[in-house]
Amino acid sequence: MRLTLPITVSTKPTVGLTNPPSNNSRSKDLAVLSGTSGDTAPGVVKLVQVRVQRLTGNQYFARPSTLVFDLDTGSEDIETAWINATNAGTWANFTLSSAIPWVSGEQYMVMARSKDNANNYSVPITSYTVTYDNTAPETGVSVPANNSYVSTLPEITGTQADKTGNGLNIGTVATVHMRFKR
Repeated sequence: MRLTLPITVSTKPTVGLTNPPSNNSRSKDLAVLSGTSGDTAPGVVKLVQVRVQRLTGNQYFARPSTLVFDLDTGSEDIETAWINATNAGTWANFTLSSAIPWVSGEQYMVMARSKDNANNYSVPITSYTVTYDNTAPETGVSVPANNSYVSTLPEITGTQADKTGNGLNIGTVATVHMRFKR
């Protein structure tokens, strides 16, 4: 007697990040990390996980209850740093509301992976490096002096800087707008 059993071959699922919006970006809004995932039928994504590494100090945010980056890559298993994301019914879109203590000027690597019903993980994982920057740029007018009266104005000079809270990973000021009052 011959027995024939159906075999289903599953492909690896995919995963992508939508917040942070791109690799090597700057962001002031990382309260909710988000992304997309999928799998080729008959595979179904059953889990998405997110991991965040602070590049300064090379530590991971692994224990949300502590609200600190305290998992050291040299002494602990970084697999424990994956945090389960949530979805609104399907894993096509996922989110992770984070209580991560972001520090302005610090660089972070946000990683995401998905797992399907055959226990395949997405390969490669998606990872974006992002600089958290919630510090506004500074501008100032040097000439003319504040509250001065001038009969001609051949030039206007000033200063600009995009400093971060800790002075690291200083940004650039792309545009300065001025308004004249008569």
